[in-house]
Amino acid sequence: MDADVARDHFDRGYAALTAGDFYEAIDCFTRAIDLKPNVAAGYRYRAFARLGRNDRPAALKDFAEAIRLKPDDPQLRLERALEFYKQRGYDAAAADCDAALGLDPGRADGLGLRGRCFAALGESDKALADFAAALAVDPDQAHTYRVFRGVLYMELGRTAEAKAEAEAALLSDPEYGAAKHLLANLTGV
Repeated sequence: MDADVARDHFDRGYAALTAGDFYEAIDCFTRAIDLKPNVAAGYRYRAFARLGRNDRPAALKDFAEAIRLKPDDPQLRLERALEFYKQRGYDAAAADCDAALGLDPGRADGLGLRGRCFAALGESDKALADFAAALAVDPDQAHTYRVFRGVLYMELGRTAEAKAEAEAALLSDPEYGAAKHLLANLTGV
């Protein structure tokens, strides 16, 4: 009975979350958690609702609890890593990426995010290595990882390499705005 009621609260919370009603979503997920406190999904989606309300500390606590309940889920770690990254907690974000990649080494999104963390921390060689690895794992997102590399090259003053990355990104996706912007910054056009 509690499981059915918890599922109903969870489903209502998910519907509220997707509709952008974050207060209702938090309330529903909390009710589901109260009935089934050992289910990671309730904490995960409540974290997203809390992020929608800009309650980042509470969201990070929910991500931590979801990870405690489901430690072998690399996606949870990457979701928390992204939030740490947004808050400029680059060391914490990189650590979560390391943990996620330890569970699933072929995650291009984890490699790309960790590369962005390394770039922010001034560890350019590590960042470039992660961007190259992400590109090798997920060539369908070549434009994204090439722009990440291009921006880093630009910041390092390696403009020829930055321009080559922007041009290669545009070959992959001619309408990719970030690549157009990077190229415009490099060429002044």
